Formats: sequence, C-alpha cells, structure tokens
Amino acid sequence: MNKITSIHILLFCLVVLVCSFMFFTISKTTLIQTEKSYYETKKLSMEFRNAKESFIKSNDIVPLIEKFARQTSINNIQIDKLNKKVSIKIEKITEKKIEKFLNKVLNAKLIITKLVLVGSSIEIEVETK
Repeated sequence: MNKITSIHILLFCLVVLVCSFMFFTISKTTLIQTEKSYYETKKLSMEFRNAKESFIKSNDIVPLIEKFARQTSINNIQIDKLNKKVSIKIEKITEKKIEKFLNKVLNAKLIITKLVLVGSSIEIEVETK
C-alpha cells in the first residue's frame, strides 16, 4: 500500500495536466479582457487628447479676438472677461468688416454660446474652459 506505482504517477500527471490547462484557460480569458480594456482606455484617452487640442485655452481668447479686430481694422471693440465667458461687443461698423470679423471668429476653434447680429453691431459670447 505504501508503494508508489506507475498508476499513481500517471494519475498525478493527469491531475497536474488538467489543473495547468484550467489555469492556462483562465489566464488566457483574463488576458483577452485586459487587452480589450487597454484598447478602450487608449481610444478614450486619444479622444480626450483630441478634444483638448481642438479648443483654444481660455487665456488665449482675448488676445485672439484683439488680433482679429486689428486684422479687420476694427477700433471700437469692447471685450469683457466674465467668470467663464468672454463678451465681445462691436458697434457701428461696415458690413464688409462685420463679414471679415465673423469669418475669422467662426473659423477659430472657439465655443460660441451667443451670437447676435443687429444692423451694424455684433454681440458675441465665447465660453472659456
């Protein structure tokens, strides 16, 4: 009874083989799930990075608007920086200057929350981050 026979050795090898196969299968499924999670996180981080790069920083909005005003030779511009918004008011300008200024503002990567165009005056609100 105390002797180790070849049947005992074969059964032991079979048990070790079955256990190792089970651990391998579990590890493989865990690896696949982790890989999927990694790619989802990578995709999400790329989306956040692209969103971050696609909008202008809040400190750069006022100089950008002033640059647009200089380029279109607008002198009577009022820029007020509020809590999380920049308010821009321009009164008594020609239609050509309005068109050029709006072209530049709308083509810039700004979050425009309000745009009012009445006659020869413009009122724009730009949201900052």
